[in-house]
Amino acid sequence: MRVFVLFTAICICTACSSRVVTDYRAGYDFTALKSWAWQEPKSKESEDAALDSPLYRERLEAGLGHGLTSIGLEQGTADSADVLVQYQVVSKTKIEEHYATLGLGYTTRHGYFGASPSTTVKEYEEGSLIIDFFDRETGNHIWRGMNSKRLHESNALPQERQTEINSFIQEIFAEYPPEP
Repeated sequence: MRVFVLFTAICICTACSSRVVTDYRAGYDFTALKSWAWQEPKSKESEDAALDSPLYRERLEAGLGHGLTSIGLEQGTADSADVLVQYQVVSKTKIEEHYATLGLGYTTRHGYFGASPSTTVKEYEEGSLIIDFFDRETGNHIWRGMNSKRLHESNALPQERQTEINSFIQEIFAEYPPEP
């Protein structure tokens, strides 16, 4: 169950903002890229066994295929594609701190003021999807896109999970091709 919660949570958190970060090889002609294929292994190994859900990987790879098509790349074979694609999903425990509040009040006899110097500390999980492009001919790493969100539990239907995964991936590909 933790597998579904963790992976789906990356994409189901629609109320939370995501953070897309990209990097690329300067001077590379991204407009020349027309086709893609998986670089083996498709996904880098994760230290967290919960990140290895076959159902999630199928959905993620379908979403990546859809996203790659949306940016104008057709799926090819590893020996003829222009770019090879690899991905990784990671989660990291983060800490969130909330600090104290002030209060004011008034009664019919007198007013009052109070301050409460309390701090609340909460741990939460943040999930990231990292997508890497490699030039097939040179093997050079040419582009990286990453999206991160706070993870939340969800009991979404499989179709809803796929839709959210596709949306999460599209946020990354909205930054492609890079503008020099």
